[in-house]
Amino acid sequence: MPPAAVLPWLRPAAPAVRGTAAESLGNYRSEPAAVLPALTQALGDGELAVRFRAVRSLAGYGPAAKEAFVEAMRRSHCDVNSAPIPTAGPSI
Repeated sequence: MPPAAVLPWLRPAAPAVRGTAAESLGNYRSEPAAVLPALTQALGDGELAVRFRAVRSLAGYGPAAKEAFVEAMRRSHCDVNSAPIPTAGPSI
């Protein structure tokens, strides 16, 4: 299935569908021009799970995804130093 067939699934209302589409797009590394803009846009999704899967997919593109991450951070005005870090539980 070409990426063009997966891209429309980033827009339905169901977060699980958007997340699956974002994750699937990580498999199209030979077509970054078609995929990277859509994954960059998915970084702004309202659902954390969708954003997480988009980040994982982008990471697979390596240096080709650098601009996508930079643009996403610029648009989000995210201060990564102020975000809480989740823990797995009490340490032993």
